[in-house]
Amino acid sequence: KGVSRCGTYLFATYKKIRCAIYSGQLSAGEKIPSVREMAKILHINPNTVMRAYKIVSNDKLIVSYRNGQYSVTTDEQYIAKKREDTAKVLCC
Repeated sequence: KGVSRCGTYLFATYKKIRCAIYSGQLSAGEKIPSVREMAKILHINPNTVMRAYKIVSNDKLIVSYRNGQYSVTTDEQYIAKKREDTAKVLCC
């Protein structure tokens, strides 16, 4: 069976955020849109954005705050290592 539409949107959202961080489009420490704001930007369900943020957060690329805000980790060395590790996986 194929991937559900939700799964497709979830993976695409996760990839967009991760790629924006790896490419420097989102800088270390930069605030990112709230779940609702991102859902409006991408025209997808907020639950999908929340799940994507959770995955990126588990990768320690973004941090969440109690007030519902998110930002990119301030650890530039960690971002560089994750970028390098991802490139190795894709290229080998």
